[in-house]
Amino acid sequence: MKIIHLATTNAGGAGIAATRIHNLLTEMGHESHLYVQHKELDSQNTTELCNKGGQGKKYMVKMRFERKLAKFLKRNQKDTDWQRFRKDDVYCYNDYDEENKEGFFPGLENKIDLENVDVIFVHQIIGFLNTYDVKRLYDRTHARVIFTMMDMAPVTGGCHYAWDCRKFFTTCFNCPALPYELNTRSHFQLEAKAQNILYMNAEIMSNADYDLDFAKNSAVPFSKYWKYFYPVDEEVFTPVEIKKEENTKYLFSIANFANDVRKGFTYVLQTLINLDKKIPDGQKVKMLCLAPSLFDGYKFEKVEFEKFGFCKNVNDLAKVYNKADVFMCTSVEDSAPMMLEEALLCGVPTVSFDVGTAKQFIKDGKNGYVAERFNALDMAEKVYTLLYKTPKTLLKPEAIHDGMVKILGKKVIVSQFEDILAQKKADAKSRGTSK
Repeated sequence: MKIIHLATTNAGGAGIAATRIHNLLTEMGHESHLYVQHKELDSQNTTELCNKGGQGKKYMVKMRFERKLAKFLKRNQKDTDWQRFRKDDVYCYNDYDEENKEGFFPGLENKIDLENVDVIFVHQIIGFLNTYDVKRLYDRTHARVIFTMMDMAPVTGGCHYAWDCRKFFTTCFNCPALPYELNTRSHFQLEAKAQNILYMNAEIMSNADYDLDFAKNSAVPFSKYWKYFYPVDEEVFTPVEIKKEENTKYLFSIANFANDVRKGFTYVLQTLINLDKKIPDGQKVKMLCLAPSLFDGYKFEKVEFEKFGFCKNVNDLAKVYNKADVFMCTSVEDSAPMMLEEALLCGVPTVSFDVGTAKQFIKDGKNGYVAERFNALDMAEKVYTLLYKTPKTLLKPEAIHDGMVKILGKKVIVSQFEDILAQKKADAKSRGTSK
């Protein structure tokens, strides 16, 4: 089967997820090719597409400028026309200019080998493409179009994370992510997106049950809703015993940057403050982090920080997981995350807020705990329990790993994709035709 993938990059969380899906399909014997705007990592059958004169780069530069300008003017000016720009990035809203029928990448269809394409996977395409670009590929191929739900962008009028807003179920009018003067913009984005998705008979897939529920309730009418898990190498992410300091417990967290509210750095800090008061005498906790300087200004008695270098490959990352006694997933808006899968495959007990796949993977008292979202005290109590009051029910690292393999091991994921790709044959047969 000939398959193409579209993604802004092959790096970062979404880019790596797209690359892993592409690699898996290649291993399954399919002719798979990944097309990206920015090729930042070496990966097989991956082509970087140069978009001269397209809209994507212009809109991305414009949005970043507006955000920076709004923050500057907030500090220095009160009465100004620039006040229409948002003062924060909490909602992570991006304008895909879905009404632009030329798309972000005019001529995209002439830069891709579209002959006999069976399936088009659309991953995160922010600043690279919009649905009009994908529609042109569909018109050329009549291939199945399947969006992967890396976040909520495919089902909203532009929000990657909608928080508690559910306006995308209906119209996306009065968008809380946009300033008052522009808050109908999201409606027209949603409307254009819905029209193109309906035209392409596009499908969507997600690894999180609650994201699939959002997709099914969205005003964007996908024709099918698939569940799958991100491919994670269970042979790399596996328990390995690592020598540690005596009387020391190690923590690792998803939040390594303070400026991304969705990853919950605030809750990491609050958890450490709470833990510092409870750590038994003669014991200490070391926080594994990329930038210990993030915690400057806070004095801890029994909490220390150990810096690790940027992980250039999955093997380096697996070593960090394996040094941790507990992994903290403090994301408050997330579609997975992959780090949750990776930590548990390494056999590391995990405490996670109730987001993404947390309740699908974590069994309280056996491989960790699910904490109440936004509740730092609950997070701290459950981390403390795993560190110093080990539940009798807590599984050994090898058993945690084996349990995850049963849920999302390679054989399971291959089976999931076989079911998804086999649907085309079933549909073709029911129509009395074949590709």
